[in-house]
Amino acid sequence: MTDPAALQKLVTWLSPAFPVGAFAWSAGLETAIADRRVTDSERLENWIVGALAHGGVRTDAILLAHAWRAVREIEPVEPSSRSEPPPTPAPSPQGGGRPALASRRPDGTESGESVPFPLAGWGSTATSRQDVTTTLSNLADLSLALTASRERWMETTITGDNYLLAAKHWPNYILALLPQPCPYPVAVGATAAAHGIDLIDTLIAWLTATVHGQISVAVRLVPLGQSDGLRVLAALEPRVAALAASAATATLADLGAIAYAADIAQMRHETLEPRIFRS
Repeated sequence: MTDPAALQKLVTWLSPAFPVGAFAWSAGLETAIADRRVTDSERLENWIVGALAHGGVRTDAILLAHAWRAVREIEPVEPSSRSEPPPTPAPSPQGGGRPALASRRPDGTESGESVPFPLAGWGSTATSRQDVTTTLSNLADLSLALTASRERWMETTITGDNYLLAAKHWPNYILALLPQPCPYPVAVGATAAAHGIDLIDTLIAWLTATVHGQISVAVRLVPLGQSDGLRVLAALEPRVAALAASAATATLADLGAIAYAADIAQMRHETLEPRIFRS
């Protein structure tokens, strides 16, 4: 369970006021509205449901969860020192020159025994911060490879880098381990883990912020009334919770999207005229 101080960070980092520039991107929804595929609250809800169940939002949620686990399962830290660098790994008694995190006995002393922490989905064990760096870099590469268009690539990297730039006001060793450019979900997952924020809490907050962003686009462009937007938001809460639960336990083998209409809308947005949003 996330402690109140860490939860406060999460609320701040994923609020509309946090300067990542997410308001400038529509993830192809602007194209769907221009094509009259999304014209009211019911069609908007269906569009977002598709992204949550079969599209890029689901993919990003799974990658966020893997970035979170790459940090928390490899370098667990106590809640009182989440923002401090973890202790220097102890030498591995198994030899081989690789360091291993020292395990703790119930009385708090270190046993010096190796404690392997698996990198879920990568088929390896990690015992050092170098392993964290490598895993986060691999996840970032995978995330970028799965983007459907140039604009979506720009969206996830620009918002991710802006997120990390703003997060420097909460100093943490993890900021130095993340790749550049860093996709938004990888940045959110890794920093949340390093600050001791629960995975489910992180996923629900990030998914809710993503849904907020899509509804905000439709409120401005369709246009929808505020009441219609809130109705869609309330209706999608169970789906957000369900995706958070499934993404938290998904493997990389579960990645895959079949939201072709959304992918094509993202590609066509590059030549859409006139347009307001950057994707």
